[in-house]
Amino acid sequence: MGNGHMLVTLQPFCVLYEYLIDDMLAKKKLHLTLSGGGARGAAHIGVIRALQEEGIEIAQVAGVSAGSIVGMLVAAGLRADEMMLFIREFSLYNMLHLGLPSLGVTDLLKLKEHLATVAPNNDFLGLKIPFFVGVTNLNTGQGEIHSSGPLHDLVAASCAIPFVFKPEPIGEYLYADGGITNNMVVAPLLDPQAVVLGVNVIPQMTIPTDKIDSMYAVLKRTFNLSIMANTKYSIEQCRHVIYPIQTDEFGIFDTDHLDTLHDLGYAEAKRQMGEIKASLGLT
Repeated sequence: MGNGHMLVTLQPFCVLYEYLIDDMLAKKKLHLTLSGGGARGAAHIGVIRALQEEGIEIAQVAGVSAGSIVGMLVAAGLRADEMMLFIREFSLYNMLHLGLPSLGVTDLLKLKEHLATVAPNNDFLGLKIPFFVGVTNLNTGQGEIHSSGPLHDLVAASCAIPFVFKPEPIGEYLYADGGITNNMVVAPLLDPQAVVLGVNVIPQMTIPTDKIDSMYAVLKRTFNLSIMANTKYSIEQCRHVIYPIQTDEFGIFDTDHLDTLHDLGYAEAKRQMGEIKASLGLT
């Protein structure tokens, strides 16, 4: 009699426990990967704003070049408004202290100083979530993914566009823009219990012949095509990919349109939000 009474008492808790387990298994974590793309990286922040508005937490983040800057800001726990303030301040700081890229090769010391205002310790330990940054080792010719080591130096290295910024010396090697070898880091984010969302700010489009009308236009198109080719495999590994920018209007140094680029990312993320939430088990 006593044992039977105990079974009746515990049964609702067992049902509730099973429900909670099923609910936990149905819901998945969000892992976010952010491509390189210079000033177009402001679109990443628009995507992040949309996710934050929905209360969707990012469990892990990876980034390359401009995506590594935004990725570090995500991992440091910043809100979208704080991220936009950061890139606006650095954009002005960069132009005043480094000079325009067309004036010659320079380093990314000012970027590292600005990163230190958000993450004072030059390591990954103080970040709130796991963060992976893609870089290119110029000595070995291989792409590398780092989640430990000198944080500011690795993010700067990931942003070191060839011929514009000097390679970043780390240890015995020289490192440059991660987009040279892989413009979208996915491998460390793959997890059966996670949904990988990629944001690719390199325009995927056909360019009319009359727009490829100069040496610069050929160089720019060739650069973008090489980036598109080296991200193909990574894109295939993502559950969802957001392409915020479908125009060749914005260049990698086009810092005059940061708000417009942000808004493009936000709008496209909102458009896909239903599908993303469904994949996460949130609908």
